[in-house]
Amino acid sequence: MPSKPVWKKVQFRLLFKIQFLGAFNDNFFKNALFLLIIFSHYSIFGLSSDKLIALGGGLFILPFFLFSAFAGELGDQYCKKNLIFYIKIWELIIMSFALGAFYFKSFELLLCLLFLTGMQSTFFGPLKYSILPEIVDGDQLVAANGFIEMGTFLSILLGTILGGLLVSIAGDYSRVIVGVTVVAISLFGLQVSHQLKKGSKFKKKETQKSSQGVLRVHLNLWKVCRESKLVWSFILLISWFWCMGTILLSIFPVYVEETLFATSSVATMLLAIFSIGIGVGNILCEKLIKKFGLKNIMLTAVLGLSLFSADLFVLGEPIFFSSEKPRELLDLLGYLSFWRILMDLLFLAISGGVFIVPLYAGLQKFGKPQQLSSVIAGNNIINAFFMVLGSLALIALYELGLKKHDIYLILSLLNIIVCIFVYFIYSQNINEYLQGDHDG
Repeated sequence: MPSKPVWKKVQFRLLFKIQFLGAFNDNFFKNALFLLIIFSHYSIFGLSSDKLIALGGGLFILPFFLFSAFAGELGDQYCKKNLIFYIKIWELIIMSFALGAFYFKSFELLLCLLFLTGMQSTFFGPLKYSILPEIVDGDQLVAANGFIEMGTFLSILLGTILGGLLVSIAGDYSRVIVGVTVVAISLFGLQVSHQLKKGSKFKKKETQKSSQGVLRVHLNLWKVCRESKLVWSFILLISWFWCMGTILLSIFPVYVEETLFATSSVATMLLAIFSIGIGVGNILCEKLIKKFGLKNIMLTAVLGLSLFSADLFVLGEPIFFSSEKPRELLDLLGYLSFWRILMDLLFLAISGGVFIVPLYAGLQKFGKPQQLSSVIAGNNIINAFFMVLGSLALIALYELGLKKHDIYLILSLLNIIVCIFVYFIYSQNINEYLQGDHDG
């Protein structure tokens, strides 16, 4: 009998809602907090507001380095549905404390809660990917990952934008409104996760053995990720995707201010176009693979990432963007060069969306089922490392005095080099994946 379309599967819809609400809440909370710190000119231990925001970003990502290994082992040892439910309870507790901290203007506590929010996301991350093979059929993994990735990027976009808008328009009431909102979303997510865990039992799997000690856990995770050359090649390519994405998202605000000489509304527009493009690529991926084949689609996605990045470099600094005052979005929409920038970003993002989905599907298909949460956790650690590396590389490029559009060319060339390097090192393994039967 043919499988139901992935979206008609009740458990998949529940997982999608849980993931969407969680990612939205994290970014809504984080962006609202950062803006409140800026507007309050708050400082701790002599750190200015801009340095506190940099510290906050580090606090949010730090748990991925510290706890991903434990999160992976936990996901492999216990029922994933129950773990998701208890993690959502954890989120509700954090956001309840956040409501009180917002009300009393306790930014020290809010920064601590931001760390705990990152920690909660660290434990949820391996579960959302490793549970997919349990709730969808093997030939539906590409479609399922497409929806999950699309939902993730759109929820991040909406959470970031709405968090900023609420703080901007709500004035003195914004702190309480933000606090109430994050608690309400957490409650909704908990209710959905309770439906997902119905009928499941919280039993430890007898076949799993827990590693002892921090060092041993991380060494075991490294060993698990390197066992399969094919899985390791997927992890490296996924990590490169996040490295490139981190650099692009970091460039947008500065590119808008210094190259396009425009207002923050234009930066929001570019972020929206990029996020929507990723989502479109995620959803189109399955249909494109069925029509043109996985190998052709992956090659096209790699070329698209480089081609549209290079075109942003070729465009350079359009002379008509110079002005005595920053231009608004409506002013720029009258120029063909601005539309070219938007199209480059859109198709760059679509290429990225198509590129990433088969890689996650490959992790789930070829990772050992009894170790899949650990594989995903290891992937998350390496992704986080590459993201930090990308941020440091961007700072170094700024120090060299490169213009923002020059960095697009560097990304274009690096993308080709990285993909060729990984392909030739693991060509035999990757070819087996690309040439196999992957109609789903």
